[in-house]
Amino acid sequence: QAGRDAIMNKLSILAKDSYERSYPNLIKLQCIREIEDAASFLCDNDFSYNPGGMFDLANSTESEGWAWDVRLNLVSSFQRSPISDVRLALARLSGDKKLARDQLFTMGKRARKNGLLDLASTYFAQCSSVYDPSFAQSNEIRGDIQMQFAKLEYQSGHSGSALRILGVENIKGWGNLNESEVRSEAIKRFQNLLGQSIPGAEQLMLTDMAKRLLKSTQWIAEAGLQPVTEVMERFQVTNILSPKWEKCHFEFGKYIDSLLETRISGVAQHEGLSADEDDVRKYVFSEDKNCQNYLIMAMEQYLGALKVVDTHVYQVLPRLLSLWFEYTSVEREENATLRQKRPDGHETPMNISSDPTGFLLKKKNEANELFQRSMKSISVEIFYKAMPQLISRVCHPNTDTCYVVQTLLTRLLLKFPAQAMWALAWVRNSVDKTRSRTGHEIFKGAQKSLLARAESNKVHPRRKMILEKNEKILNASKYFVSFLVNIAKYSPKDERARSFKLGRWRCEVELSDFVPPIQSALTTPIDPMNCLDAFPRFRAFHSGVQIMSSKAKPKRVKFYVTPGGHTSSSDPGISSISSSEDVGELHFLLKNEQKGDLRKDARVQDLNNVINRLMAATTTKDKGKMQRRLSLRTFAVTCLSEDCGILEWVPNTESFRSLTTKAYNPQAAIYSKKRHGRRLANFGDPNLKKNYETCQNNYFKHGNLMKAARLFELHFLDNFPPLFYWWFVHHFQDAHAWYEARNNFTTSAAVWSAVGHVIGLGDRHSENLLIDTSNGSCVHVDFDCIFDKGLTLPKPEVIPFRLTPNMIDGFGPVGGALAMKVLYLLQYLTHNLAKFVADGIYTESLNSAMSVLRDNRDTLISVLEPFLKDPIIDWKKIGRSSQRQGVTNATVRDTKQAKRSMKVIDERLRGIYNLQNPNFSKIRRTDHVDIDHNEDMSCMIPLSVEGQVQKMITEATNHENLIQLYIGWMPWV
Repeated sequence: QAGRDAIMNKLSILAKDSYERSYPNLIKLQCIREIEDAASFLCDNDFSYNPGGMFDLANSTESEGWAWDVRLNLVSSFQRSPISDVRLALARLSGDKKLARDQLFTMGKRARKNGLLDLASTYFAQCSSVYDPSFAQSNEIRGDIQMQFAKLEYQSGHSGSALRILGVENIKGWGNLNESEVRSEAIKRFQNLLGQSIPGAEQLMLTDMAKRLLKSTQWIAEAGLQPVTEVMERFQVTNILSPKWEKCHFEFGKYIDSLLETRISGVAQHEGLSADEDDVRKYVFSEDKNCQNYLIMAMEQYLGALKVVDTHVYQVLPRLLSLWFEYTSVEREENATLRQKRPDGHETPMNISSDPTGFLLKKKNEANELFQRSMKSISVEIFYKAMPQLISRVCHPNTDTCYVVQTLLTRLLLKFPAQAMWALAWVRNSVDKTRSRTGHEIFKGAQKSLLARAESNKVHPRRKMILEKNEKILNASKYFVSFLVNIAKYSPKDERARSFKLGRWRCEVELSDFVPPIQSALTTPIDPMNCLDAFPRFRAFHSGVQIMSSKAKPKRVKFYVTPGGHTSSSDPGISSISSSEDVGELHFLLKNEQKGDLRKDARVQDLNNVINRLMAATTTKDKGKMQRRLSLRTFAVTCLSEDCGILEWVPNTESFRSLTTKAYNPQAAIYSKKRHGRRLANFGDPNLKKNYETCQNNYFKHGNLMKAARLFELHFLDNFPPLFYWWFVHHFQDAHAWYEARNNFTTSAAVWSAVGHVIGLGDRHSENLLIDTSNGSCVHVDFDCIFDKGLTLPKPEVIPFRLTPNMIDGFGPVGGALAMKVLYLLQYLTHNLAKFVADGIYTESLNSAMSVLRDNRDTLISVLEPFLKDPIIDWKKIGRSSQRQGVTNATVRDTKQAKRSMKVIDERLRGIYNLQNPNFSKIRRTDHVDIDHNEDMSCMIPLSVEGQVQKMITEATNHENLIQLYIGWMPWV
């Protein structure tokens, strides 16, 4: 109690400062609590009769249990050592060897992962010394300790020693045995390694041997210690020992996939062709038997992983579908010109069949049959995550592939009708007749199956009612979607009108039967048989529709909402007033795009959701500070046709420009133009335009970039100092709310900066950046300008992300306000703000976000590749001409550009800053600045996370870059 009182006295003082400074004392309180729990157990129980009682209690998650593992996972990894030390001391004091061994093993693993190899070795040695043969799982623990010692050796660079510890470096001959003989040999090898037999623990031994084999095989493959055939044999043996182990299927599939890509590159290089060309890939696929066999094997392993569990679904499923779609679209006759280019008598490394065309057809049929056969044993929920990729191939050139895709989409619509109907809505309304007809067939197929199931004599009455209701929902969805499309396309006669009234709602089903197209309702599939009340439901449209003032004239629609499962006493469909039954309102934006493509926005939101999962699941190494919770604020974008869509309205948001306009600096003189933000962000001010054009002309017409940057500082940064800091002060008058809002703004801006740079997100003007006025977090909108399309604009967007003076000012004293004051006092010393934001929350959060993205490079590449290869979305082309021509195949996309974009993204995820300024190659500088002709080479050097972040900040805040942006971007705001 005395210790607790002493800590509380310190805490009462430090808590007024910050949570971060209070955190070590909270850890001490946790230690005291665990000591008290253990003391109560040791004093009140005769644990000599139950030596394992404390172990069971410590690992129990019941109400009486201590849940040590759960509690430890909630603690910052930097602060876990004191708690672990206390737990180890308690375990030793109680004499519980199981608990002591468990704590030592956990501490050793943590030390090894943090690179403290000597300390980890000590913990594992102590763990081995408290081995208790009476413990049923002791041999499993011993196997795990050997695995950890092997990993220690491998991390130390002693791969040979690591393989010898595992004891499975040589399994020659196992591949020639049948499955039962392989298992027998594995059990014998395990018993020899541990020096004893374990009756009745065959499965434990087989699992341990599978772990050893997989890890040793990965090391052997990485080092190239054995030929490909032996490595594949080792993977196959591992699959025999543990056939339902998802990780083994996944790693085996990745290995074969790498062999496939290596084979394609090798053959193309030998033939004197470029492996980056799409037609070369098709050529090799159509000719080489080895590539075709590798592809089928990779598909088998990826499908095997999905059959077990969806742990790696975001790496497996996109890649699996990409391989399948690419291979079955290959037609051998298309590659005749490449075959003719091969020199006569040239020895080809390809393994060509005597009947290449017949062999190709056979393998394509095998791939289709494999997928069709396997999808029956894979949960349909897994494929829900890849619906956009499946929908993009409903008109695949291969008839069998097209049939399998349509069948799978019909299954999804049948299983999750209220949710899947939104993803498939635009297919049925497509301007392309083939795609539209396919969409109608998918809906009709699902409706027919629902009615057939409902008419079965064995179906339960409640189930029958749900099936019939779902069929009606699918049938009525066409009217509902058409109703929304008509609203989006409505153009009032009076162009100045800002609202209009809705007509009557004529639908055979109630509006409340439809699931709202909001992100929380569409992200996770819900079986309507098990849960009908998961989401709120529409009750009625508000009769008035607001016409927004932007150029595209989008419509803002309001719905009255009732709780899920609630039966409304009256459902008029359209109402001008709320009801006592309503629990709130939902707002949506209906857009009719003339140039952009909302399918891009929808796909980017899918990517952002994957990144959010990675942010939540990845635990980066703390560097002495608490890790901040990072995430992207996303919203649902649902396409209703190629040119129309419905967007979930993000409440309480205003544009960055709007809030800057409202901000004012009370410390400035009353009549000073530096006091109010409305002068700063007044795009209609002719003087602003004139001065900005004057600045830009010094570079674009005269080549003097340094003078342009100096004039930019003189006319804009000096005359309009930032004041966004004051918006937070005035809007959040509570000190805690102000602090949290400012931190939310800073961290969310950092995450968007990291993601935006990686995917090449452009057009980040002040209207496309929204701020949530309730908590300060950033929300980005309009993702049409992506994959570095901003570099192709008339005024290229030559910065990695938006980090303008007012944004830095909003970060607070560390990030901007104080830094900006220093900048204007010492302006002649620097031309950018990079060093002033180097040590703040923004940079810490940007470092963390980039670490997560780079650590999950493989996953992101797997997710991004299908996006870029989507045949129905032209990522680079500005406008909608290709869609209006009704193009239905892959010719609509620029394959070379997609390959180039993937390379750029991959390099950024490796730490290379490859954002090249196109102006430098067009405009000759006259300001006596020497251009480094080796700059291109220096841009290919991978940087550390910290180095990459500092480079990004430097480029984003460089005034010489900002002055090159178009005036509507408002780089001074």
